[in-house]
Amino acid sequence: MTIEQWIGVLLLVVGIYFTICAVRFREFFLYKMKASGAIAVFGEKKAHAFYVGLGATLMIVGGLKAGGLF
Repeated sequence: MTIEQWIGVLLLVVGIYFTICAVRFREFFLYKMKASGAIAVFGEKKAHAFYVGLGATLMIVGGLKAGGLF
């Protein structure tokens, strides 16, 4: 695997983390620390929706990069 493919794997893992935490584990302290700024500005519902979208985007880009397609 090349360095860029490892970066893709890392993006994929971070995307999965954001999506799972935003949907299921909102009280996990690392996610809570990361999302607190967005929650303060946009409100709780929109902030979690943002992190679901961000996680999905990171999963797509990470999967493409890990597969060597991007």
